[in-house]
Amino acid sequence: MEKPAEMASPAFIFGVGIVLICVGLGFGYYKFDKSSTASHLKENGISVKSVVTDFSEGGKSSDNSYHYTLEYKWEGKTFEYKPSFKFREYKLGEEVEILVNPEKPEEAIINSHSDMDKGSYTWALILIGLGVFIFKLGFKRIAQLKTEN
Repeated sequence: MEKPAEMASPAFIFGVGIVLICVGLGFGYYKFDKSSTASHLKENGISVKSVVTDFSEGGKSSDNSYHYTLEYKWEGKTFEYKPSFKFREYKLGEEVEILVNPEKPEEAIINSHSDMDKGSYTWALILIGLGVFIFKLGFKRIAQLKTEN
């Protein structure tokens, strides 16, 4: 009797591999985008005081996230920035220093390590590597089917 993995069609195996590679690329892009924004704001952003106006807890019961709404003013106009963290960082009404992009004032980031270092290249590489491995298993399955016929 064949093992279930050996019965899988090559198309299914390739599909799983491609999905994992795409998700890994998405994780990598997310990290790259966050790092680029943080780097740009660190160099060109203007420091502005914001106030925590809303706070909520959410996420899975074992992995809560803390969501904040920070309100700030730029050239007389009010903007909101909505970060989330794994740990409770701020209290309602607390002042928080953020960096605002003067060209796009709706783009902001908290001036701290925890907000500038979001995402992970490690998970991206793990998923891409796993996807490539599974994709190679698809070629192995094709070779196996050729020898059976």
